[in-house]
Amino acid sequence: MTDGKVTITRIMEMPGTDASGKPQQNVVVQFTVDNHGPFSETFPKAGFDPLQAKSKLADFAQKLKTLHT
Repeated sequence: MTDGKVTITRIMEMPGTDASGKPQQNVVVQFTVDNHGPFSETFPKAGFDPLQAKSKLADFAQKLKTLHT
């Protein structure tokens, strides 16, 4: 069973594209949930909000926890 503990293992900036195909810088967050992973989430660098990012990772962890039940 998993308790859903998110551990961020790496944060890096990488070039990418937005939904319309225009170039943009991204923030890529690599993380584990308990001993599962690594996983990653990509966020646009412009307007990056660490609290929203942590919330998205926690939501992912909760969905993963549901798979274990």
